[in-house]
Parts: sequence; C-alpha cells; structure tokens
Amino acid sequence: MVKKSLILFLTNNCNLNCKYCFIKKDKQQSKLDFSKYKEVIDNNNKQISSITFFGGEPLLYIDLIESIINYNKEKKYHFQYILNTNATLINDQAMEIIKKNNILVNASLDGNIISNSNNRFGEIIFKKVINNIYKLKQNDIEVIINYVITPNNIDHLYESLHFFKEQSINKIALLFDYEAIWQEKDLQKLKKQLEKSLDIFSNISNKDFIIYPIYSKVLAILENKEISKCRFGEETIVLSRTGELYPCISFVDDKAYQMIDFNHHYNNTVNVSKCNNCKYLRLCTNNCMCRYKNNHNNEIDINCEIEKIIIDLAATIVNNWFKNK
Repeated sequence: MVKKSLILFLTNNCNLNCKYCFIKKDKQQSKLDFSKYKEVIDNNNKQISSITFFGGEPLLYIDLIESIINYNKEKKYHFQYILNTNATLINDQAMEIIKKNNILVNASLDGNIISNSNNRFGEIIFKKVINNIYKLKQNDIEVIINYVITPNNIDHLYESLHFFKEQSINKIALLFDYEAIWQEKDLQKLKKQLEKSLDIFSNISNKDFIIYPIYSKVLAILENKEISKCRFGEETIVLSRTGELYPCISFVDDKAYQMIDFNHHYNNTVNVSKCNNCKYLRLCTNNCMCRYKNNHNNEIDINCEIEKIIIDLAATIVNNWFKNK
C-alpha cells in the first residue's frame, strides 16, 4: 500500500493579499473543524505518511495546529509534519511548536526585495520574513523557500538566487504562476536568467545550495532515472476547511472532484499522447493535472515550454560538471 500525504487546508483566510494567489478568501473567518480532522485521521491514519498544514495562512490558527499535533501524539500516530507559510506570523509560540515537532517549513518568498515586491509585499514585511527565516535556521529548523516566478519578476531571478546564496538560505523551490499570461519573450527571459545563473550550479556534488526542480532533474540524469509523473490523488489527498476530500489543492471546492473517501480514485485525464516521441519525456512532469487546470489563460503550453527550459539547463549543468571534473 502506497502511503499518502495528507494536506490540511486549514483555512482560505490570509493576512496578506498576493497578486497571483488562486485561493479565494472567505468573507467570514472559517477554519477546519477539529472534530472533522479527528474523524478523518482516526479512519485513515495507517494510510498517511505526512501531514502538511496549508491555507490561506495556517499560522492564523496556530492553536488548531497544536491541537492536531497533540491529538496525534495521544493516539500514537506518527507523521512527518510540513508547514506552508508566508512566515510573517512566526512568533514564540509558533517557533516552539515547529522546533518541538521537527516541522519542515516551506516559506514563501519570491526572491530579493525588488522581485518580491512586484507581487507580494514591501520592505517592512520583507525584512520581517527574512528575520523569521534566520530565526528558524538558528533553531536548526529545515526551511525551503517557495519562490514563485511570474512574468513580472523574471528579470530579477539571477540576482535573487545570488541573494539567497549570500544569505545562506540554501534550499529553494522554483514555482511558476501558470495562471499568468506568459508570452514568448517571457520564456526567453526565463531561459537567459537561468543560463546566467549557471555559476551557482557549477558544483552539483555540493548540497549546500539546492534549487528545485533543477536539482531533481540533474539527479535523474546522473542516475539515469525517469522523473515521477503526476499520480493525481494517489499520493496526496487534501482535507478542505469544510471537511471534504479532494485529490489536489488546485481542485479544492470543485465539487466535480470531491472524493468519497481515501480510496476514491480519479484518473489523470491530461492528454499527453503528443509527448510519446518527445526527447524530454523521461525528465518531464508535463502531465500535472493542476498545471493544466491553471494554464487556461495561455495560447502556448507554458508547462511544456518551462519544462524544456529546465531540462536543457539540467543537461548543461551535468555536461559542464563532467567536462570540469
């Protein structure tokens, strides 16, 4: 039996208002009912490997997070915990809970102050987030930066990656806004910014600075493995704030995809027959359901084009490494 990652969509509410966020805030304060969580976890705990606290901003309900963790301890349920947060609300209580329970933190920060300000917030909040990230790292808490790339912040990618490296923030996940309007010129900018950043990737055996998904594709090339594809709802299940189950965060509140229970299966309906003879196929994740759902604003297949850019970059990194070895 393949164990699943349970994502707890604690709330739609947030203390920020990022331009690209696809989550619609509730008019009233609402959160996942604790009794509903207990019902789901009691019936399905043996099928779960990890729990992710998601939102909205989950730290708006830090007491609920603590109650969930304490309940799991009482019941002797053992999970890995992950927190997706904008990192603005990490106070002493949150820090203690995170450290005590060895929670992996995915902190949202879209590059340096200039890049970040294009879509998220200004200097005061930026400094607060950076300071909170430093505090997490000083407490030996693993932090991965979720860096969303959009057409209006591409120009700052190279300098942002160097900013993170200079600040000893060493794990970055590059995410892409597939709902934005992308043009060919934006893709060319992305390609140039990543190629300009090749100096950062010069030593792929050094794990002191890791950038996903580039790092994952480099490893796949070195190990001659195929990148795992989207297994829609088979590895991940979302419990919404209203107590319903969904196969993916992008489909929450879409009643057509509401799941009956943990064993309810939806087929991945992305048609990738055009990809059968593509040279990028083994290293590509072009069958992701949520990316295609969110890519409705673009005439070109942005997911496909971005995958090609990243795979080509990974191949260049490997080739350069062998040349200089």
